[in-house]
Amino acid sequence: MNYPKTFIYSIETIDQVAEALLFQYPKSTKWALYGSMGLGKTTLIKVLAKKLGSMDEGSSPTFAIANQYETTKNTLIYHIDLFRLKSKDEAFNAGIYEIIQTPQAYCFVEWPELIEEWMDDEWLRLTFSQLSEDTRMVSVG
Repeated sequence: MNYPKTFIYSIETIDQVAEALLFQYPKSTKWALYGSMGLGKTTLIKVLAKKLGSMDEGSSPTFAIANQYETTKNTLIYHIDLFRLKSKDEAFNAGIYEIIQTPQAYCFVEWPELIEEWMDDEWLRLTFSQLSEDTRMVSVG
């Protein structure tokens, strides 16, 4: 089946985008989210975590760098935000390499540019862009 690689959405339709992504990429557990500040990366991750059974509300880990959520399905979800880090060494010292190696855990990484050399072809790469004040586009690939 040939699935779309681009989704255009608003805050009102973000649930459907999350469901479509999880349906189309059921084996993807490592996700890299690219895009400028304020494009909805954190918002989409919160919705994805809920769809995966997270019992937590979720919040941006900008200051904590990584948040861990447990799910009703005994799966771990890591929400990682590398915005404040300056180097791959900082990411390593913060335990990011170890986290992304956790088997069977979902890892959603915002600002993944620092750790791209740690990412293989199994990673799902999402690029966010703004089409209008209320409309975003996310492209897979």
